[in-house]
Amino acid sequence: YLARHSSTPTASRATSTCELGQLYLMPRPGGEADKLGNRYESLWAIDAALDLINGKALDLTVEAVGDEAAGVEFVRTTRAGVREYHSIKRQQSKSNWTLSRLASKKERDILKALIDKTGADCCAVFSSSTSATALRELIERARASDSFETFKQRVSGNKDLWKQFRKHVLPRCCADERAAWIALKRLRVRTVDEDSLIEDVEDRIHSMFRTATREAINPRAVRLLIGDMLTHSLGKRHNAESVLAALEEHSILRQHLVGDTTVREHIRKLNRSHLTEVKALLINREEIVRDESATAVTALLEHDKSVMLEGIAGSGKSCVLAQVMDCLNDRGIPCLVLRLDRLDSSDRRSQAIGSRLGLLASPTITLGGFAGHQPSVLVVDQLDAISMVSARNQTAWSAINELLDEVNSYPQMRILFACRSFDLERDPQLRRLADDQERVERITVGSLNEDVIRSAIESAGLVTLE
Repeated sequence: YLARHSSTPTASRATSTCELGQLYLMPRPGGEADKLGNRYESLWAIDAALDLINGKALDLTVEAVGDEAAGVEFVRTTRAGVREYHSIKRQQSKSNWTLSRLASKKERDILKALIDKTGADCCAVFSSSTSATALRELIERARASDSFETFKQRVSGNKDLWKQFRKHVLPRCCADERAAWIALKRLRVRTVDEDSLIEDVEDRIHSMFRTATREAINPRAVRLLIGDMLTHSLGKRHNAESVLAALEEHSILRQHLVGDTTVREHIRKLNRSHLTEVKALLINREEIVRDESATAVTALLEHDKSVMLEGIAGSGKSCVLAQVMDCLNDRGIPCLVLRLDRLDSSDRRSQAIGSRLGLLASPTITLGGFAGHQPSVLVVDQLDAISMVSARNQTAWSAINELLDEVNSYPQMRILFACRSFDLERDPQLRRLADDQERVERITVGSLNEDVIRSAIESAGLVTLE
């Protein structure tokens, strides 16, 4: 899928930013659409190269050689040591990648190629500008199930989906039902149209790089430059250092956000807005200091653990979360809050969440980049908004999983979640987050006793009825 030949001359080390922009904006013979940086399949490879620099991935090989490369466009190793195999298809003429189409000989049995790549510490990713609805549904139901029996219950109610599973997925797993369920758990589907993908990639470039002379960055020129670099090194394993070195030859340097005043002010603005909303609901705007907030701060800063605040609806989870944020601010610990009930179905990537918040990068990358080597806390309120039980916005799981992966790139970062107990106990994906005892401390936010409530009401000058 990558053009193996290029008529674009390689810019010298002395090439200025202005000249670089002109050089890589000139059409090639055969038309601009033939350029690597303009082709949908390669946009994902460029996006993956940016992940190397952010620390989300350790290495990247475009068009690897041997059996490992069969049926995929590029391979990478994540920070967690998982080997990811990426199959990219721009679009499908009938607007949806059905399982039948994915399994067809005409498409070289994409489904089998994906399944064959799954295994221990291995997963496969299918990316396209058109949806693969049935495969996505099977994957989501597989991930939300603790066993094949539970998966079967979730799927068999939909006769057509169950039929497709048995017809297309099961035969590619040697008719082993449990193996098929496990394989689905190790698959991912990403659906992003080409224009949105270009916008995402260029937004990332704008936030990640600067020129040596402090001139305004040209994201499109840098995108095409990375594309050409990948074209000329097919089969080579790249890491962050090799990509940065190639860019440095053209005076494109990594942007460092540590202590950046503009980023600091934007984070403060977002946090203040959230705290104002929460405190506006307090009786007479007076806080009731909760013991759980001190427990959470201790877990975050002294136990070096993330925290899951849980409790029934209305127990005060958001108020405890706000008190923890105030304490972190008092101690000079950078934190950034996001509410998952404010996301919608378009927020399928962490970068999209960042854009919604007015950030140049994802919330994790922004906070981690700003905090540098000091501790920081990503605050996630209303986690139950993406619960399968509540059936509200499950499409956001792909973006949340990406955020969680990004956190692994920042060893000093912790996460403070707030979630309803009802969803936490009934949604397998949420429960897996909470049950990671080595990294997560669960804190139950109990209901306030009657005396505390009466005292707060009386302090507000209100009368209680006996």
